[in-house]
Amino acid sequence: MKIVLVTLFLAFSFGAPAQKGNAFFMRLNQAEKLLESNPDKALEELAKLEHDSLSYSKEQKRKLYLCLAAYYKNVDLEPEKNYLLKSLSFGTPPKIRTEIYYKLAANASGREEYTEVIDYLTKIFSLKKYASSEILAKAQILMGANYCSIKDYSQSEKFLLPAIETASRLSDKTILMHAYINMGVLNHYVDKPANALYYYRKALKYAPVDDLYRQESIKANIGAELVDIGNYEQAEVYLREALKIATEIGDENGKRICFNNLAIIRRDRKQFREALDYFLLALQIDQRSGAKDNIRELYLNLAEVYEELGNTKTGLQYYKQYTELKDELFDEEKAETLLDIQEKYNASERDKQIAEMKITKQQDETDKLNMSYIMLTGGILVIFAAVVTLAFFRIKTLRARNKARLELISASLDAEERERLRISQELHDDLGGILGMSRMLFSNTKKILRPQAEELYDRIDQLLVMANTRSRAISHELFSPTLKTFGLVKALEEHLDNMRFANPEMKLTLETGPELELDPLLELNLFRISQELLNNSLKYAAASNIGINIEKRGGFLYFSYSDDGKGFDPVKIKKGVGLNSIDSRIQRFEGQSSVKTAPGKGFTLNIRVPLKD
Repeated sequence: MKIVLVTLFLAFSFGAPAQKGNAFFMRLNQAEKLLESNPDKALEELAKLEHDSLSYSKEQKRKLYLCLAAYYKNVDLEPEKNYLLKSLSFGTPPKIRTEIYYKLAANASGREEYTEVIDYLTKIFSLKKYASSEILAKAQILMGANYCSIKDYSQSEKFLLPAIETASRLSDKTILMHAYINMGVLNHYVDKPANALYYYRKALKYAPVDDLYRQESIKANIGAELVDIGNYEQAEVYLREALKIATEIGDENGKRICFNNLAIIRRDRKQFREALDYFLLALQIDQRSGAKDNIRELYLNLAEVYEELGNTKTGLQYYKQYTELKDELFDEEKAETLLDIQEKYNASERDKQIAEMKITKQQDETDKLNMSYIMLTGGILVIFAAVVTLAFFRIKTLRARNKARLELISASLDAEERERLRISQELHDDLGGILGMSRMLFSNTKKILRPQAEELYDRIDQLLVMANTRSRAISHELFSPTLKTFGLVKALEEHLDNMRFANPEMKLTLETGPELELDPLLELNLFRISQELLNNSLKYAAASNIGINIEKRGGFLYFSYSDDGKGFDPVKIKKGVGLNSIDSRIQRFEGQSSVKTAPGKGFTLNIRVPLKD
């Protein structure tokens, strides 16, 4: 697996403007100039100014706090945040507020507080008429990078593309560079290497020649994408240029990325000795930094290379290390997932208790008011108001419960999908690797077999091939690479083709509307629903004709599944785990479903899901 350097846009600095005139601004200006050359001296001067701040005007305090925030930006993010918040406390003009909100968003991004990032950037967009075009472009880029970090790629693109347009109008090369870099990162994550390559090359065009770090990181990204599409000759040119710069500036992460991708090129060209050297260099860097995910992948690559070199013993040692580390990482991820689900559940319970307390309190207050108004006016209007109020809070409570339930459903489905992926990888990497290695070792025994044992050898060899083929088929059933790379329609076509091969007497049809490109999460859930329904038709319904229809119409997605199988009586037979799972997946997207079936009349499921802009 290649490892790509991800360069996210985090922040541009806006220096606190100095103003000539009085002694305060002269001292502040002097401290600001020292921030880069002598930060300790700058902090000493700023601390003196802060000590005397009681006598300062609002403008002076704001500029002092902005300067202190600038000092802490690269030292400690919490004090930076506190000083930025303080700078907003003095009747700050809207234009300056947008600049401070941007700094707060960048600070939150550094702390990986993604909800805060969205909140601060949303405030900038609400003050759009006061914000400069420069701030708007930077805010769009940061919002796009933020959504990319939380894997909401469609939202990320909605902000990054307008950022490119805004930056182009400004003719600002630095902002354009950052916008193109982030578009490259986005397309890398959605497995569109050709698009990622286009945007990285655009970014390189605007990267300053003297900015060696930026030159190195972009060239490394270009090289990695070229490796991904198989253009090894060009990839090596960019990777060697990036490696030279990374060595010059001492960027260990950049060197690791170059070593890893150069190793992949050598491995695929069957130059295993050179591939081994590069993988080992990458491993040394990752072991120093403690990057466990990278180390795990390198262990697997090293196991394969050593096996190709005939050093089976060392290959098995690395393979053992790979499986141990993979299990360790899975246990950590599982613990985090369970903790996250528990936190969501606790939060929903707290919301529920708070809502119930509010209802109880409102009931008590209403009872008191009822007594007062009954004595004064008969209380008719008050009773009506109490009923309305109680209804309002009950509706609010139900909504909170529904929201918590949907969050739990989403968390449960996400955990299930991660488990599917883990088992799929286990089958593909572990069992598949073991079977492949077993067959490789077993093939060596043929040379020493007596002629009468060759028939036995051939049978065992066939069984190993069958076991490997079956493990790969199960792996693809659990996690479809086609779905991830080519989308829902291609994945369903592949799945139906496999079913036709296994069941030639069955008629399977798939009809889709034009331009059926959906949110990846929705595509995944529709694919799982289709798998569940097809499995039911095959196992229980004895169906000979199955049809799937998917289309967009009037802001909704319509999914229809039907078979001519046995059907069942929905009154007598309750929904099983399969149909309940389908309901949960539909509710996640605020969709609706209806089932039409009867004994001997087949089965039809219709789904309608609202499509969000």
